[in-house]
Amino acid sequence: MPIDGAHPLASVMEAAGEHARATGHAPMFAYTLLAGHNDGDDDAAALADLVLDFARTHGVRPRLSLI
Repeated sequence: MPIDGAHPLASVMEAAGEHARATGHAPMFAYTLLAGHNDGDDDAAALADLVLDFARTHGVRPRLSLI
């Protein structure tokens, strides 16, 4: 995504983890599915990996909303 240049995903995930640890609140990630762009099996697997890695790294399971 173009926003990744200003806010790399790794930095956003780290900040969300710090916030979750500080507040005890799980973050909510909203993911918009775009037909033919990010709705394939590989995309689903990558999203699952991202969420599971976040949970392992930060000790909290984020909420996930698929739009």
